[in-house]
Amino acid sequence: MPSLNLRPAERESVFPCNSYNETMYLVPDQPTLAALLAVYREGGMAAGARALGVSQQSVSVRVAKAEDAWGFAVFERSAQGCKPSPKGQEILVALERLEAATNACAADIARVCDPVLRIAASHTVAEYDLPHWVSGQVRVLLANSHEAQQLVLEGAVDIAFIEGIELVDALSSRTIKADPLSVVVPQDHPWPQRITREELRRVPMVLRERGSGTREVIEQATALAKPAAEFASLATQRRAILALGAPGVLPLRTITPDLRAVEVEGVDLQRDIRAVWRTLSPAAEQLLNRALANPEP
Repeated sequence: MPSLNLRPAERESVFPCNSYNETMYLVPDQPTLAALLAVYREGGMAAGARALGVSQQSVSVRVAKAEDAWGFAVFERSAQGCKPSPKGQEILVALERLEAATNACAADIARVCDPVLRIAASHTVAEYDLPHWVSGQVRVLLANSHEAQQLVLEGAVDIAFIEGIELVDALSSRTIKADPLSVVVPQDHPWPQRITREELRRVPMVLRERGSGTREVIEQATALAKPAAEFASLATQRRAILALGAPGVLPLRTITPDLRAVEVEGVDLQRDIRAVWRTLSPAAEQLLNRALANPEP
């Protein structure tokens, strides 16, 4: 890395930091870190600014100051957007490690300051399982499988219970139990008890939103028509199935008497409930052990 020849005051104005390590002035502050990574991930200054909810000028200024301090361009600009320069790519990989470490540090401090166990869970788990597993002070965030894993990665929750197929490599996980799904229809729907895959493909369904475990499973199992409607909660999806008289996909254990299950030839709708975490706190470990010991409340 080239010598920057910055006087101490100039160094502090770019990246405020007082430390015995003379290279610490090269480490960006939190807003600059966020700006650099947003441009990297979104592919442009404007897109990065939108992702952060700030002005493009604010992002551009922070990126430019970082580049001035480091002595090279982090991004190669073009009409198509921004892509990392060779040196910039190395810097951005290092900054992603810094972001992960910062999130982990913040989560650890939060656990000390706030003893409440923070949990992310799907609607199904929150409604049917968590009341039997939790003990003590808890705070539950309802989230689909994709969102729940992101909350764990960001340190916003201590543990999450998900239903999806895709698992984030950076997280540890344990399978709690199987939670099979079923195609369902209102009791008076004309479909017989068993239909073909082709029949299912032709009919618009009432589905959960993208990112939910239920949606992942059905889309992996078979091609589908464009959804009749999409909902972010189990309860609203169930009501829409009844109101529209359309088929949907629900956890088998949540089917109410006004709905009935329909078997689809050659379509496997098995899935698992999993716990995921980054680092297990004592309270999170106790919750995990209770869930494993009592998977079927």
